[in-house]
Amino acid sequence: MAPPFSAIVYSRILALRWRRVDLRTGTLRITERFYRGDFSSVKTKRSDRDLPLGSVALETLKNWRLKHKGGPDDLVFASRTGKPVSDGNLRRRVIYPTCDRLQIPRLSWHGFRHLHSSLLAYLGIPVAVAQAQLGHADPRITLEIYTHMASGAQREAVEKLERFYCPQIAGEPVTKTVN
Repeated sequence: MAPPFSAIVYSRILALRWRRVDLRTGTLRITERFYRGDFSSVKTKRSDRDLPLGSVALETLKNWRLKHKGGPDDLVFASRTGKPVSDGNLRRRVIYPTCDRLQIPRLSWHGFRHLHSSLLAYLGIPVAVAQAQLGHADPRITLEIYTHMASGAQREAVEKLERFYCPQIAGEPVTKTVN
């Protein structure tokens, strides 16, 4: 599952229609959700948002669009009958096999959102950007619930600070002990 889809709650992925995908500008508009058999508006103002597509996701959607003809109100991820696909089937048929091919743990839908937020933090992306991508009204939700520290991140942070403060000794091992 390519970003930005990992930032989107699965109920909104299942409700995504082609009229909300702008293949020219490379953006998605999240306005609707499909939950327990019903379509409805997203829950909050922040959930109603535009998300930019990266080049890989954009090309994937362009190819998907060529294979799946239909009108602007058709679902992007539809069953053969045009109805929303089952989240369980999508997970078993697409998500888990992709995780297996990439040799990463199988993640839940919600796990992808945590991973998305954590990777953005690890890459140094501002919290406000992660908050906007995840559709959170409060940045504390993004930071306190969705963002997890990567293994080794504290050591990396300390070493970066040392290289900043002491550039003349950058590159030397910092694990020397003082007696």
